[in-house]
Order: sequence, then structure tokens, then C-alpha cells
Amino acid sequence: MKKGLFLIIALLMILVMVGCGRSTDISGPDAFRDYDELASYLREMNEDDASFGINAYPEAGTDTTTDRSSDDYSKSNDQVEGVNEADRVLTDGTYIYVSAYQAVHIVNAADLSIVYTKDYENAHIQGLYLQDDRLVVIVNTYTAMDNDDADPRQDDSVYDYYWWRSDNTHVDIFDVSSTDDVILDRSLVFPRHRLFDSRMIGGRLFLMMNRYLSAADLDNDTFLPTYRDSLVGDEEIRLDPGDVHKIPAADYLHYLVLADVDVTDDADPNIKAYLGSASEVYMSTSNLYVTVPTWTYDESEETYDRYTALLRFSVEDEGLIYQAQGNIDGHPLNQFSMDEHDGVFRIATSEWLYEDDDYANRVYLLDATTNETMEELSVLEDIGEPGERIYAVRFKAGFAYVVTFEQVDPMYKLDLSDPGNPEILGELHEEGVSDYLHDITDDLMVGVGRTAETVDGVTRFTGVKIALYDTTGNDPASLDTFIVEGQYSYTPVVYDHKAFVYFERPAENKTYIAVPVVTYGNYWDDYSQGIYVFEINYDGTMDLLAHVSHETETYYDSIDRSLFIGGEFYTVSRRQVRQYVIDDGFTHTDTVVFPDDDTENEK
Repeated sequence: MKKGLFLIIALLMILVMVGCGRSTDISGPDAFRDYDELASYLREMNEDDASFGINAYPEAGTDTTTDRSSDDYSKSNDQVEGVNEADRVLTDGTYIYVSAYQAVHIVNAADLSIVYTKDYENAHIQGLYLQDDRLVVIVNTYTAMDNDDADPRQDDSVYDYYWWRSDNTHVDIFDVSSTDDVILDRSLVFPRHRLFDSRMIGGRLFLMMNRYLSAADLDNDTFLPTYRDSLVGDEEIRLDPGDVHKIPAADYLHYLVLADVDVTDDADPNIKAYLGSASEVYMSTSNLYVTVPTWTYDESEETYDRYTALLRFSVEDEGLIYQAQGNIDGHPLNQFSMDEHDGVFRIATSEWLYEDDDYANRVYLLDATTNETMEELSVLEDIGEPGERIYAVRFKAGFAYVVTFEQVDPMYKLDLSDPGNPEILGELHEEGVSDYLHDITDDLMVGVGRTAETVDGVTRFTGVKIALYDTTGNDPASLDTFIVEGQYSYTPVVYDHKAFVYFERPAENKTYIAVPVVTYGNYWDDYSQGIYVFEINYDGTMDLLAHVSHETETYYDSIDRSLFIGGEFYTVSRRQVRQYVIDDGFTHTDTVVFPDDDTENEK
């Protein structure tokens, strides 16, 4: 009860702090001239928000030389070609790289031997990248804070909570060219920075972090972001005030820190900080877009105006450079609600209209080539039936597919080829909802989501569905649907697109897909979990090839990743990896279980 009350209070403070109607003279991405100017600016802002500002935030065994000559394996499910996203499990066709709890394992795919293990303490591994012979491990470490660590000026009855943590982002870069001699080449640490997303283009790792400030930072002159680089030493490197910028969208006392690290050489990282924070991310090979949920207070109406600010940063040799801002109504669902195509940024949003007791669903098209302001080119409105909000989006060149839902699942096909005149071409209505859409070919799309039924006006989910669609015409058509029944059954693909795995076989006119599913019966302890493997034929048919499980009732051994390497299929949980032969009916051939004491495998 005490913890829940605090969360409500903290949320209200954030809302007021972010949009309390403050009037500022921020007009662009101005850099601060020196340390004193930044200090004065931050202290003035803190005084303006004495009741709701930063004071509300206390600190919280075979030949192990890698052979990557084969490309016959499934890749991580990334949204944009050429822009990699962190994943929990990766492969180069020879080895499987797995993050499991607080350890990273390298497994030989041929015989499932563990050839290397790295353990982390008091940490959460947030993701892996693989770039040639470099393995990048991103880790969030934390330090639990007790009463003595809290801001002494705060009311202990409100702020004395054992679960306050100080988060730090670590980046470890390993040379894995030989698994007989894995070498930690470089470590970077960003103290009190919380990573909310990352991307990699080529060998350039881009980190998007929020760095929160406390009142003690102003008193102790520790308000500039810092980092450590093992190539330099153990001392913290303080960001230059000239690398701290003001932006129009978020004039409040946090930092959005953007770091650009080349993992293939020893160059200094490019790091810039912007006053504010962000949530969702979309990145192309030329631009980074971040969303900032924003509130402004109308004193005359005593109401809040809620909207989303969009910030565009261009990818330059010197890092991510702020270019422009746009403002739109509503909020995107996730990264798939955003896309860039031919110099146009497209974003789908849902907005709850309190006065109408209804949702407004829109797709905005904005100019992604201008500076200072992302000009709105057009907006397509009136998407969905009354009461429906957006559940899934997939952009595809000059088109978009938007799924809305309340009781049935309308999928809309949108024509965005003329940015000034978007239109709804057609729609498909069916039971249930797709939460994730994935292109198979130019004409075929898979939807993964949930079945549903409506009784006496109340809609409830009844299972998991995997559907195949024909998208050639104006109206999408359903070709086939596979259903896993169970009222409480679900697939992690709904909230984690990396759990959806595909393996393209164009020479055979087919693509394999794998979807993990958790099934519950009439009782919560009636639990099973496994992964369904389908063959999507380019003639428009879908065949179930296998349903495999780790045959355990332990929730923590659930399959949440899978891989295809040549003729083998691999399932991965936090505790083990299993191997199956595809052409032999997915016969199980081998297993490796990660040891409880991970140190026995470390080299």
C-alpha cells in the first residue's frame, strides 16, 4: 500500500514537472558556453520549480577460432534494414551468444559445448550486439540505496524507501575472434545513466540514455553527465558544457544523453546531452527520432494539453546532431508506429478524447528534411471504429497497415505514396486482434496476436492466433489462421518483437517462422509453454511443422528465443539451449543446460 501510494505521488509530480506551464526562452539546440552558464541555468530552473522540480527525485572444446564464412542462419528481428537492435540471443552461424540472468555464454552450435562464460553481479544484461569479431554486452548495474543515501531535505515519510536504486549503464566490448582467448577490449561506464534504447549501424553503437538530476547535484556541482572509459583510466570524464544543449521540447531538469561509440577501434566516444528525456525510439540509417510525451497546463481552463513532441537527430561523423522538432496529438504505441520513407517521417498515434469518451487514431506525415521544425505535410484521421485504439502498425514503402481493436480486428490498408494526400484504401474485419505484423513477401504478411470473444458487450481474449494475409489488393484478405486456445494464453511477441524469429529460404519459395506461446488451462497452475514453427509458402499457404517444448513446468525455463542454423533449429531459454534437426521432423538431438555456478566455465 505504501509503495503504491508513492508511485501515484511520483507520477503526479512528473506530470506537473514536465508540463507546469513554464514559459522559457528556449528556441533551439543552443549549446551552453561554459560551466557557470549551465550551472546558473539549472539552478534558476530548479528555483522556478521549487515544489515540483528535481527535489522530487532522490537518487535512485573444438577448434575455437570463429569461422563466419556461412550466412545460412536466421538473423535477429530488426525493424530497419542496416540498423541493428540489441537482442538476448545472437548467432554468427558457428556460435550462439546467450545472455541468461546475470551471465553471458558463448555456445558452440555444432556440439552445444559452452566455450566461454562471463558473469556479472548486481546487474541486468540489457542486450547483445555482434559486429564481425566484436561482441558488445550492454549491462545495467545498480546500487540499492537506503535512508542515508536519500536527499536529507526530503520528508522521510514519503521518500524513505528501500527500493530506490542508482542505475548505471555499462558497455563491454569483447574480441571473440578466438573463443580460446576471449579478450575484454574495452569497457565504458555511464554512472547514473539509465539506458532506454540502443541501435548499431555498422560498427557504430548508439546509446539513448536518461540521466536524472537530484537537488544534491546542484549543491555539489555534480550536475554534468560523466563517463568512464577503460582505454583512458578509472577516472570519470566530465562532459564539456559545450556538449550540453537546450531543445524546445523538454525544458526540465533531466538529460537525454546520446552516445556514439565505434566498437571496432579506440576512438573517443561522441557524447552529447540535451535537457529533457525521451521514451520511444525509431532509427533509420540517416536519422534518429525520439518521442517526448509532453503536457502543458492551461491556467484559464485548468486543464492539461497532452501531446507528443518528436525530436530528429541526424547521424553525422561527429555523432547524433539535433536538427528539428515536430508536435503531434496522441501517442505512438511502440517503435513500429514510426517510419521514415523518401524524406518523410510517418507516425501513427492514438489519443484518448475524454470529452467524447472515445479514441482518435491518426497517421501523421512530416517533412524529415527540414531544420528547426518538422513541418506537417498531412494527417490521415478517422482510422478505426468508435472505441477502438491502435494495436499494431507496419509501414511498407508507400503503404501502411494499421490494426485497431475493441471487439473485432479491423486491419486497414493505407496509401501514403502521396505524402500530401494519404488515404484509406481498404480494410479487413475478423475476430481477435493482431499485435504484431511482419512482412513475408511483397504480397504476404503474418499477424501475431490474440483471439477474442464478446459476451454481453464485454470482450475478453481467448487464445493466441497466427494469421497469414494477402496484401495485394486494396482490401487485405485472410488466407489462413492458426489458433492456440486458452483464455489466459499469450505470446511474448505481443510485447517483444525479438521473440518472433524468421528464416528466409527464397530459393525454396518459403520462409520459416517461430512463435513462442504460453498456454494456461482453467487454473493458473495448469501451465505449458513451447514454440510453434510454421512454413510460410510463397504460394499463400501456411503449414505447422512442429511444436516443441523444454518439457518443464518452470516458468523461468520458458522458450523466448529460437534460431535456425542450416538444417538445425535451436530453442533458447534462460537456462538451456536445445538442438533439433529440421528435415527429421524436428527431432531433438542435443541439449546444454547452463550451470548454476557460472564461474566454472569462465576463461
